[in-house]
Amino acid sequence: MEKIKIKVVIDTNVFISALINPNGIPGKILDLIFEEKIVNYTSPSILKEIGFKCLSPKLRKYLGNENRILKILTAFSSVSVIINPNTNFNVCRDEDDNKFINVAYESKAIIITGDKDLISLRDENKYLKINNIHLKVPTPKEFIEEFEKFIS
Repeated sequence: MEKIKIKVVIDTNVFISALINPNGIPGKILDLIFEEKIVNYTSPSILKEIGFKCLSPKLRKYLGNENRILKILTAFSSVSVIINPNTNFNVCRDEDDNKFINVAYESKAIIITGDKDLISLRDENKYLKINNIHLKVPTPKEFIEEFEKFIS
């Protein structure tokens, strides 16, 4: 019997932090995705944002040349489930963050984020409730701590 894999949506900053510091906590999360120990859900708009930010001159000095970045983005896309959500929530102060909620809602996934706007939406148990669905919204550190308990 195949184990049920945890479904996640990682935000852009978690992805970028993982590339800048592969040995940090976001790097561990990206490793779990590439090792297919957890399943990442994303959308074309999330991938577009990640690509745009990774290829910006500001970040390219940390991430390397364009060819390297494009290879990483292609690999990330290939191990992710790409969906086009039918929902379009507008609950975030920063409208750009709604796309992460839309994907998590449709896929019933955990949103892993360090974004203060997304974190501010969660309750004391680290959940965001939308239409009677409770979406877990941990920081990368909180996710890794829970994941390590889950697999031990």
